[in-house]
Amino acid sequence: MVISKWAFLAEFAGVVKDKNSKEPIPYASISIVDLNVLIECDSAGVFRLNINVPSRFSLIVSAVGYESVQLVLEENNPASLEIFLEESHLEFEEIIVSGFRNSLSAKTIANIESRSLEDLKLLTSNSLGDLIANIPGVYQNSTGAGISKPVIRGLGLNRVITYMNGLRIENQQWGADHGLGLTDLGIGRVEIIKGPASLLYGSDALGGVIYFVDEAYTKVNTIAAELGSRFESVSMGTKSYASIKWSNANIRFNLYANHINHADYKLPSGLFGAESRFKGKNAKLSLGINKGKWVTNLRYNFLQNRLGIPGHTHDETIIPAEFQITTQGRENNLPAQENQNHYLLWENKFYFDYGKLEILLGHTRNLLTEFEEKFTKPALQMNLNSTTYNIRFNRSSDKKWKWTIGAQGMAQSNRNSEKAEESLIPNANVFDNGIYGLINGQFGTWKIESGLRWDSRILAAFDSSESVFSNTYQSINYSFGVAKFGKKFTFKTNLSTGFRAPHSSELLSDGIHHGALRYEIGNENLVSEKANQLDTYLEYKAEHINFVLNPFVNFLQDYIAVEAMDTLIEGLPGFKYNQVDRVIMSGVDVGFHYHPHFAHFIHLESSFSIVFGEALDGQPLGLIPQPRANSSLKFEFNSENSFRLENVIVQHQYLLAQDRVASLESRSSAYQLFNIAANFNYKSRINFSCGIRNLLNEQYIDHLSRLKNIGMYHPGRNLFVQLKFNLTTKQLNN
Repeated sequence: MVISKWAFLAEFAGVVKDKNSKEPIPYASISIVDLNVLIECDSAGVFRLNINVPSRFSLIVSAVGYESVQLVLEENNPASLEIFLEESHLEFEEIIVSGFRNSLSAKTIANIESRSLEDLKLLTSNSLGDLIANIPGVYQNSTGAGISKPVIRGLGLNRVITYMNGLRIENQQWGADHGLGLTDLGIGRVEIIKGPASLLYGSDALGGVIYFVDEAYTKVNTIAAELGSRFESVSMGTKSYASIKWSNANIRFNLYANHINHADYKLPSGLFGAESRFKGKNAKLSLGINKGKWVTNLRYNFLQNRLGIPGHTHDETIIPAEFQITTQGRENNLPAQENQNHYLLWENKFYFDYGKLEILLGHTRNLLTEFEEKFTKPALQMNLNSTTYNIRFNRSSDKKWKWTIGAQGMAQSNRNSEKAEESLIPNANVFDNGIYGLINGQFGTWKIESGLRWDSRILAAFDSSESVFSNTYQSINYSFGVAKFGKKFTFKTNLSTGFRAPHSSELLSDGIHHGALRYEIGNENLVSEKANQLDTYLEYKAEHINFVLNPFVNFLQDYIAVEAMDTLIEGLPGFKYNQVDRVIMSGVDVGFHYHPHFAHFIHLESSFSIVFGEALDGQPLGLIPQPRANSSLKFEFNSENSFRLENVIVQHQYLLAQDRVASLESRSSAYQLFNIAANFNYKSRINFSCGIRNLLNEQYIDHLSRLKNIGMYHPGRNLFVQLKFNLTTKQLNN
């Protein structure tokens, strides 16, 4: 039955089978990516579809132990389908939805690394930054346990953009003491673009993009609820959360809430890190509706937290022992930082014959308050509001060539509160606009992708009603990539450019940045940073082994650096923003995954990442992460018992010494960490996890820790336990 020119009511069934044995695969998953609809096959591998769909849409079919496949279906497809999956002992292919790409990651020309949060949380952590720092090439700049900022291949702060489901997250990310602004609540995947990504994301995506994707809606005609709680011994910390999901053929929603509370963390010495306590709450709602040719999702996320700021001092002589206390506390104290975030996104997709129009409208509000000496009088308070739009049209001219055109922009205002004692930067307005085009296709066995983009950023700063600064920054950027996909070998190479306009904090700062513990002086003469990166990806995969080699080199012009002035201003070290003419960032990520034939329950994974950063004169750049080797051994168990051990994972992280440091920057020693966890299940209704992080109680300070200057070590041995209840999974009436 035809609904319109662009949509029809799909009424057909199918069966998913093993390609070799031709036997049905029970409980395989069928994902209609464009509609955010998930269907599960029955015990005989059969699925049925009765839903309004576009006249041309994609199915991604997956099952445990098999390689996923993607199918494109049209109105004239047969009413009954047979889908064959090929057995695989290693899972190579993941679903990618970031950057409006709906395909298998192994078949994308761009080098996008995709990880399931469920896999990353096998070794759970209280920080989303801790979780994603397990990905090769990704690190974190931390201030204690509660404040973490992502770093990609040595670049962080406002050189890395964070997205959530297509919404750009703006939360004063220029400050090293301002956290990620997100928790793992309701997040299903994280996807990383390493290196310049201005073609799709505009200014500030100079170092890369971190793209979080929400958990999928529950299966059609299902309601599911979950309760969970986690305890961590190192901070006597708790996290409790609840979720409920409901879905039918055309309407679905997800609702989540959590609460976290952590006291000061315990150091390996047995003392506690002063003011490292933090607490917060988070609520999240997603509502999806599809009407054949129109699919819409409305998403809202609220996050509020209070974070202690360890290491705060105005003393000229720093005594590390003063920041290590004998009594653990969790009550509100000073100094501290309060954050309140509101994230709102309205996604719309309209389907036409061989084309799709996407319109995303979003708004974020971040209220940042820093308290230094008074609970009632903030030392610093800023209110940041950002309204964003993203419009894109995708067109397939034939089966080999596709092109995309789009426009993207943001209107942003940042205001200092009159209630605050002082301000670090003046009030400012930012207006971003960009247009771009992208084409990809195939020449024989080679796939290519190329694009061009123009951007403009207008920055206007003022104090009261008086203008203090105004400038326009423009840039043209491009990308070009080629790839060849074989049965065993994959080759990709991408050349991309990017730019970053200077932030008002770099241009106009003149005051104490309490969270960063320094006096900052801006530089109005700064110009935009520009980057050119060559990234090459080589992969070999066989039945039981996978090997990845990913070298890169990134040339940056007019690199903006904050340099120590070797002087004190108002009792704090002075820092000034300057530019380095040309710098080179280079390095490599190496990955290895072994799943032996003689012991299918064993998975051995290992990676090594190293980054070099220096000016053309050979002077090393500051805050370049330590070389890191990360290895894990996972044992998976298949048991028919009601209560069963699902897996045990042992992780070893070894970080080499960092001796190549900038002027006045301290070196960092090598260290190693052992982590272990076990995950249990009872009748698929109750999950129990336990483990230990920093098993050997290693005393260490990471090179990117902002607490190096006070000699504060990272948390000591941490025992964690987690209990999760799947309360209901009930089939609804059709």
